[in-house]
Amino acid sequence: SIIREVTNCLWHHYGVRSILGIQGGYNGLSDPEEFTPIDLQPSIVREIHHKGGSILKAGRGGFDAKKICDNLEAMGINMLFT
Repeated sequence: SIIREVTNCLWHHYGVRSILGIQGGYNGLSDPEEFTPIDLQPSIVREIHHKGGSILKAGRGGFDAKKICDNLEAMGINMLFT
């Protein structure tokens, strides 16, 4: 799972301890109050590659670039992996 690998890489190789998983795809970036972000840690993602689907409940739609950028800034997010 890419979620597992990115989380582990950021945690173990770069020392990043604040990793958020955005639920619902662009919908979650457009409306983080409705789609609450998940705090990702190695213990959370350890076995997700054995499960089907996505723990982030990926969705389609909701792309509003200005709203997404405003929300990323408001949440203090300075890096986004999609």
